[in-house]
Amino acid sequence: MDDAVSFKGATARIDLDGNGTIDESMTFTGKGSGAIFFTPGQVGDSSYIAFILK
Repeated sequence: MDDAVSFKGATARIDLDGNGTIDESMTFTGKGSGAIFFTPGQVGDSSYIAFILK
């Protein structure tokens, strides 16, 4: 899969299983890194990351 070169913005790179390899990337087009906040959470046995856009 090719990167979306024409889309510029803040990119979150996530290691889901803790092995040091990036498993997922998400780019917020048109946003700088200072415009995005995140908070981890858990419901029962399921963990999540919530992204807050400024």
